[in-house]
Amino acid sequence: VKTLTLENLLHFQKTVIEWNELFGNSVSNKDLIEVYKKLTLEELAGKGELIDSYNKNDQEGIIDGLCDVLYTGVFWNALSGYPLVDYDLWFTKDYWKEGPETLQEEKEYLAEMVYNVTNNEAFGFQTAFTSVLYTMSDKYDIPAAFERITESNYSKALSKVNAKYTLQECLDSVKSIGRYEDVFVEETSNHYIIKARVDTQEGVEY
Repeated sequence: VKTLTLENLLHFQKTVIEWNELFGNSVSNKDLIEVYKKLTLEELAGKGELIDSYNKNDQEGIIDGLCDVLYTGVFWNALSGYPLVDYDLWFTKDYWKEGPETLQEEKEYLAEMVYNVTNNEAFGFQTAFTSVLYTMSDKYDIPAAFERITESNYSKALSKVNAKYTLQECLDSVKSIGRYEDVFVEETSNHYIIKARVDTQEGVEY
């Protein structure tokens, strides 16, 4: 049974934008469009990412990949001027639920997503991705997986009030992953934000 709802999608978007704003990535900063385009392509088509996991039938890789693409692709959409909105006919007429019905069609939709990102077709990416998410919601608990990924992402933001761990413990945890270089801390009024200037896995410098 396909269980994903428009409310789920809007929650995903709200969470992604809030997380980015916390880490200093404003949705109004159009300089980030190319950065998030590259990140979305990597999460889609990189080694060990969504499409690679799909082709290998790696179930854990697929669900993690869907959530990673949510974090990059939804923000790329918003940066590009195509945020998810509840009054869009794509959603109010339930067109987004008319997605792929076979494994071959799923592969075609995933390929279409790559094509759309490569060619800066943000709306085309959005329509294909939301359809894929809906179709795959009969196999995966996407909202639960998204919350798990969100908790992991927020582990890089340490609250100054009632924090479970010390700042040093959080820094050590991020560094121990072995993925990030030049790790540093920025301070806001309520949080310590742990950032890195180099993501060696994605091959990105910030």
